[in-house]
Amino acid sequence: MSVDRRYPIGTMFEAISGDIDYDACVQSIKDFPRSLRLRFSDLSEAELSLTYREDSWDIKTLVHHCADSHMHALLRVKWALTEEVPSIIGYDEGPTATLADYSLPIETSLSLLDGLHPRLGHLLETLTPEQRERTYLHTGHNRTFTITETAGMYAWHGMHHLAHIELALGLLK
Repeated sequence: MSVDRRYPIGTMFEAISGDIDYDACVQSIKDFPRSLRLRFSDLSEAELSLTYREDSWDIKTLVHHCADSHMHALLRVKWALTEEVPSIIGYDEGPTATLADYSLPIETSLSLLDGLHPRLGHLLETLTPEQRERTYLHTGHNRTFTITETAGMYAWHGMHHLAHIELALGLLK
């Protein structure tokens, strides 16, 4: 049986429905840059241009996208902790992926993730149960998310794109 190439580990909303293992999510977030580097930092330019399905992003774009997206995660958590139900907007990922910085070597985004994830992971692991329930309103989804759900979303997001890279390299079928 083959996996759904768009959502090889299921959707984000499936990942955050029900009980979320917060500690496991934080550990996954902390481990993400190392997982990415161990598996994919030495790929050739030809390998970086592989895609996981027709009309999908290539591996290089996925790495740059993760850096962009996970910067948003840190800021969303900080806003939820420092403001009363702040409204945040999403960003249009498609046009963002066409900007000039996406042509840079993946090392630029790998280095960013190396610095970003320890900060995000440390912040998340120091929160009290009450702080984990603080929320922000995501206007694009027209719903609030708790910090716990956000940890679940970004743990999922990293694993989601690791699976996309594995698909592109033929490591998953």
